[in-house]
Amino acid sequence: MYNRLILSNFMGKEEGYKANETGNDKAKVIITTEEYFNIICNILSEKGLLPDVVKCFYAADNPIPMSSINFRIVGDLYYNEGIYLQLWHKRTDDDTEKLIGFGTFYSLRQDREAMQLMGKLLADVLAENQRYVNGHLDDFTWEGTEVYAVDEDGNRWYQYHMVSSMEQALEIKDELLKKCPTVIIRDNITRKKQFTKNMGMMLK
Repeated sequence: MYNRLILSNFMGKEEGYKANETGNDKAKVIITTEEYFNIICNILSEKGLLPDVVKCFYAADNPIPMSSINFRIVGDLYYNEGIYLQLWHKRTDDDTEKLIGFGTFYSLRQDREAMQLMGKLLADVLAENQRYVNGHLDDFTWEGTEVYAVDEDGNRWYQYHMVSSMEQALEIKDELLKKCPTVIIRDNITRKKQFTKNMGMMLK
């Protein structure tokens, strides 16, 4: 069972936050670790953040669907006839963690400057991952139930909850309704939403 409070940079109208909600065929929508690695690499390339010392890069074998927001990217830098930056997709469920290969960057050089550049590349990967996920939360949210609030103008609050049961969702909804006019519960699998309004607050 999980109940996760998430803080995001996302702020926007509720009606505009409907990417990937047109169908229930998850296989056609959920991004894989391989696809996401390539997205990050394209972003790095477009921003000029791929250092010249990188000889090649490639996604890890056996990609998995990224159906949960409960993940982070971690990296390991080491020498082995060059320098390797190996990235992992680290998913946390309840109190368990699982590491899945994400991708690798390789440099032929082995000098200190090259290691520093590869270290900066790791920092850029982590920063771009954070930016991309915050801007595309819906693409990584396909499990459990989401509970969040919107204000009188339809703007979504930056704070929301991810829970694993409807019972938890209803409890959080009741608490949020004490301080906001509208609370939305969304089944992340079906994408169906339930809207509940605080009529007393709306009449003030």
